[in-house]
Amino acid sequence: RVAGIMTPRTRMTAIPLASTWDEAVRLASDSGHTRLPVWDRSPDDVVGILHTRDVLTRLAETAAAVPPDLRSILRPPWFVPESMSVQKMLLEFQRGNTHMAIVTDEFGGVAGVVTIEDALEEIVGEIADEHDEAFTDGIRMASADACEALAHVRIAAINDRLGLSLPEEEDFETIGGFVFHQFGRIPEVGERIESHGAAL
Repeated sequence: RVAGIMTPRTRMTAIPLASTWDEAVRLASDSGHTRLPVWDRSPDDVVGILHTRDVLTRLAETAAAVPPDLRSILRPPWFVPESMSVQKMLLEFQRGNTHMAIVTDEFGGVAGVVTIEDALEEIVGEIADEHDEAFTDGIRMASADACEALAHVRIAAINDRLGLSLPEEEDFETIGGFVFHQFGRIPEVGERIESHGAAL
């Protein structure tokens, strides 16, 4: 279930809507995340998702102008119950063109957040043995130019290890997100696809 893979509210990084533009930019930068929930009256009142790509775009457009209103660049939040299955959530991620969900408890309060990478890691992790010593960093080299990787491994790590140029875009930052994006679904065991000079 979603509750088992979410980042709990106590460890969630979120931004108050009342933040100034400079405060919001600093919080987004310091967090290291690409998507951040934004709340209004309380942390249970999530009104949108701030995407760092939108922040960078607006910074480039308004470098010498008046800072924008934070609300104007928020994306709509998607709320899911703690009881939703991971498989159902992945299907909803696929249909809804979103990659983060706000998890709510039985009283409607915010319990945490979950991303598409969390869900993919949960499913793909069942196939790979995460306790294998060769997987200590999430990557196991099969040969000099081939590897196996857990879904949560960042694309930058794969690129560095194999000398590839897989893209790091707004819709994904992990290898699991990239594979899901390329297939448009969770691939079956044994399926292959070629992209950006790599066979996946």
